[in-house]
Amino acid sequence: MDGRSNITLRNFITVGIGLILLLLLGTIGYIIIEGYAWLDAVYMTFITFSTVGFGEVRPLGVPGRVFTILLILFGVIILAMLSATVTSLFVKQELLTNFRRKRMKKKKSRNCADIPFCVAPVKPAKPSSMNFNRQRKNWW
Repeated sequence: MDGRSNITLRNFITVGIGLILLLLLGTIGYIIIEGYAWLDAVYMTFITFSTVGFGEVRPLGVPGRVFTILLILFGVIILAMLSATVTSLFVKQELLTNFRRKRMKKKKSRNCADIPFCVAPVKPAKPSSMNFNRQRKNWW
């Protein structure tokens, strides 16, 4: 793996860890702050940070609303990071493909046998010693 692949992999791991931490912290937060059951807390956390917003399981108090605002903020940031990581992967792949295509074109242009109607520079043939001597005799 080259350095760039390691960076992309590291970004995916970072975003994945961030999503898992957000889900865990959100779930624990709703359980502690609002007294939700475990499944209700996971549901609220997921619909909040994914910005789906189906509605609360039950009305939130002021601390629950502040917690939800923070959860939305961090959820949007992490989902934006995920989107940026995936986009950079596709862009990098496209740039790599274009680079390889250009490099192949350059190689093909050097090798005229692959290109129709190509005029290749012709190397002058070495004169044999016989031809060289004849030319020399005729010239003197």
